[in-house]
Amino acid sequence: MEIGKHNTYLPWQIETDINEQNERFCQSIFYQGNGRFGLRAVLPGDTYTSENHGAYKAGGFEYIKNGITDMVNLPDPLRLDVFIDSVPLSNIGSKQILDMKRGLMTRTWETDQFSCTYSRVVSFKEKDLTGHRFFMKVKKQLSLFVVDAIDDSVMNLPINDDQTVENEESLGLLKECHFSWEDGVLTMKGNTIHDTLTFTYAKRFGSSVPGNECGSQKRYETELSAGSTFFLEAVVSLEGNSLEWYDFDKLRSESEEALSLFWKEHDIILSGPVEDQCAIRWALFNLKQNEPEEGLSIGARGLTHSRYKGCYFWDTEIFILPYYLYTNPTIAKNILSYRIGTFPQAKEYAASLNLKGARYPWMSALDGSEQCESWDTGKCEVHVTADIVWAMDQYVQATGDHAFEKKNLVEIYLETARFWASRCTYIAQSDRYEMLFVKGPNEYGGVTKNNTYTTCMALNTIKLALAATKRGELVLSSEERAEFEAIISKAVIPYSDEEGTYLEDDLFPLQEPFDLKAHKTSGKALYHTICFDRLQRYKVVKQPDVLLLYLLLPEYFSVEEARNAWSLYEPITSHDSTLSWGMHALIAYKLGLQEVGEQYLRQAMFLDLEELMENTSGEGLHIGAMGALLQAVLFGVMGLSFSGSVSASPSLPPSWQQIESKVTYKGERYRVVCDTKGSRLEKISLTNDEMSSILNLNA
Repeated sequence: MEIGKHNTYLPWQIETDINEQNERFCQSIFYQGNGRFGLRAVLPGDTYTSENHGAYKAGGFEYIKNGITDMVNLPDPLRLDVFIDSVPLSNIGSKQILDMKRGLMTRTWETDQFSCTYSRVVSFKEKDLTGHRFFMKVKKQLSLFVVDAIDDSVMNLPINDDQTVENEESLGLLKECHFSWEDGVLTMKGNTIHDTLTFTYAKRFGSSVPGNECGSQKRYETELSAGSTFFLEAVVSLEGNSLEWYDFDKLRSESEEALSLFWKEHDIILSGPVEDQCAIRWALFNLKQNEPEEGLSIGARGLTHSRYKGCYFWDTEIFILPYYLYTNPTIAKNILSYRIGTFPQAKEYAASLNLKGARYPWMSALDGSEQCESWDTGKCEVHVTADIVWAMDQYVQATGDHAFEKKNLVEIYLETARFWASRCTYIAQSDRYEMLFVKGPNEYGGVTKNNTYTTCMALNTIKLALAATKRGELVLSSEERAEFEAIISKAVIPYSDEEGTYLEDDLFPLQEPFDLKAHKTSGKALYHTICFDRLQRYKVVKQPDVLLLYLLLPEYFSVEEARNAWSLYEPITSHDSTLSWGMHALIAYKLGLQEVGEQYLRQAMFLDLEELMENTSGEGLHIGAMGALLQAVLFGVMGLSFSGSVSASPSLPPSWQQIESKVTYKGERYRVVCDTKGSRLEKISLTNDEMSSILNLNA
């Protein structure tokens, strides 16, 4: 057991004592979900507001203005209010535990009058099910009044795209819900305000004393003597399905069994500090809790919060998907299926911008249309289109699924290549192609000219289209082929002979020096104290840009150029994106910078768990950052590489003795064990049915 600033860490558990300061924080880190539904941890004794509790459904969006959606905060299926001697039960002094091995969250109270336990489960087997149980043992006589309800008074709190703007104006997205009772089961039916989303709940109750059915609630009132006990429980189908034969024990045991199969195949087992093991498992667990089903993706905060309106960004393809490629490619395929499904909208978006081909939006949600309302980001951070295509190619390389590529991806290669060809500007005087008015991953760099990351990723797309043509899977006119080849050979990619590496863009040398240490005095991002307009003229990097290019397209870099890029950009990086820490850890390990890599790794592990950037309480969990952490562990610390075969070249932190994981490559399963002496690689023999079962645990 290890005690941190906010939590106590055990190999499979996180424990926290609840107080007035950490209530919102715990509502984030104790989140529960299964990829279809997600519930923040607002529990009995907490302060309920109309916006802080409820349920999120993957793909559950509604329009809040013309063309713009928000992820709907659905009614809370498990609201529980407890009154003891007419006094509301308080969370102060309670202890909260998340058991990741069992998928069970509990909160316990111990007073001189009573002891009680609240437990909650979101099912990993039947993904529409959730449930809770409340148990009390009385030490001194008391009166008890409990209300177990479906609360439809919840509202949304749409958050501005501008990260510096706080919104306190709630918005109701639900029509009046209708409740009915039959055979002890409470049913709720409802719609969102524009009928985009229809929902039905069914809730089955159990208790040690009779209760009264009253509208959306079941109420229990009883007198309890010393030594007596009380319990209640409820199981809810968030899709209105039958709950016959279901009680809390069955819900919990089925979910635990399904989760055990996940841990059997996807656990990362560490011999090292218990807090490190716990943090790695917590990242695995939260990716599991937010895994998308086919046709859906993972938002920036998953289902843990409606920050960024629940939208999908490049985070999913660049920071999360690579982990799945080599552990559970079925989930990677699900992520890509959303982009395949919204390909028609990508073509419409390009046409609306007076461009050819297909352009994916910066922020995407319900139907694949652009959800970003700020011009400089939405229209200029175009690299997202190349990021998605890069991820598609990575999927093919990891799985060898060329039939899927030919059926679903090659047309996307072509149309996105056409977009890039029309987005480039040909300069006749220099006979070069330039990329004007774009914004790279370093959003502090502003709208710029010839961002190296954007240009190189765009060229990668064009090369994929040409390769598909060479294989006979696409047909290009001689004129279009010549244009593609000319762009590849004549694109401007800023480079400094003096620095011995690539420049971020043409404007980078002109930016003003910036004293990062003097201005970065806490975990909070610089944009809270310096406006974006001023930041874009400073030589400061928000998150890896050229260094990220080194990870994604390493063929552009010699070892010396990569090290020079680190020396140039790492000292001026503020890490004001949560995505930065894990990727810097991975870059450092790949460059052989083990000591600094471990420092970044530790930041990545505890980013949310210890709220290092002061934004977990109010914004939910950073799922992309967890993907980046797991990349750093697998591809950095363990040194896993997949180039025709699987290999490992580990560099373990001094406090780690051994680390073990299972990976998948081109349909084969491997166990990899790394220690201070090297690595052992074992191919796991599986039948086709066993392999299919492993890869579809969450499908």
